Amino acid sequence: MLNFYAIRSDLTGSQHIHPTMASDGVWTASLAALQPGTWRLFTQFTPDTGSGKGQDFVLSRTVTVPGPVTPVALPRPQAPRRSTAMS
Repeated sequence: MLNFYAIRSDLTGSQHIHPTMASDGVWTASLAALQPGTWRLFTQFTPDTGSGKGQDFVLSRTVTVPGPVTPVALPRPQAPRRSTAMS
């Protein structure tokens, strides 16, 4: 199985899809059009054959989709909340 992720740098957009492989080895998927901005594209897979058989791989690259962009600031980091256990 192959997973494909597209995540916009300001976290205002993301897609997670599962491409399919044809008998000739070509992978295809329907990806919705990405909005303008900077995106990080990831693919994660585990080969069934070859020298990498059984090993998990992640490949990624940054792409810029041209067009007008209104950046959205990321929220400030917050300390994790502690859960209160009920007795």
